[in-house]
Amino acid sequence: MKITEIIKTINILLLAFVVLSVCASAAQTTFYRPTWEGDKIRNNHGGVLTLAYRSDTYDPTLEEALAFVKMDQTDKHPFEFGEFDCSDFTQNFQHNATSQGLRCGACVMRFHRSADGHDWDGHYINAFCTTDAGLLLIDCTTGDCVAQVEKGEIYTTIPLDQQDTLYTWEAVEDFIITEYHPRPQIEIFHNIFSIQ
Repeated sequence: MKITEIIKTINILLLAFVVLSVCASAAQTTFYRPTWEGDKIRNNHGGVLTLAYRSDTYDPTLEEALAFVKMDQTDKHPFEFGEFDCSDFTQNFQHNATSQGLRCGACVMRFHRSADGHDWDGHYINAFCTTDAGLLLIDCTTGDCVAQVEKGEIYTTIPLDQQDTLYTWEAVEDFIITEYHPRPQIEIFHNIFSIQ
């Protein structure tokens, strides 16, 4: 009888050890501030763009990424320049994707310099590197849209839902896609192709 109690106690302790080990190894979310040309990327109201990172995220398939886009509610938030604008939409969407285990970056575009020459007019959107269809850019500021970005071309979004609005800006002068990896910040430049 004593031996069975000892074995029971050992089994309980082993189970507790396994549970604690699994909990301790679960990925923690950390936050980082991406840079472009050595400067932290600023949001539209004077702060710094802050993105989430977890070591257990993965690059989704196109189907998984689009399912997440449709499920995510970031696009439902009202746009308020200087309060909740494209930088906030991008940051929130990226944090939500990361919390769901999907690797998601941000795409920051520059359209032209301001009249005083010190600042850029630009826009922020999100990026997935899908495993089966390549780069997928998402703009959720005017609804759930696939974005087309190419240097020197007009920025355009294609709504996933026909109730959303087709949106065009001006020609993209330059852009960067940020992605966090276990090593320091990496800036990836891509030739963007459109999703048909």
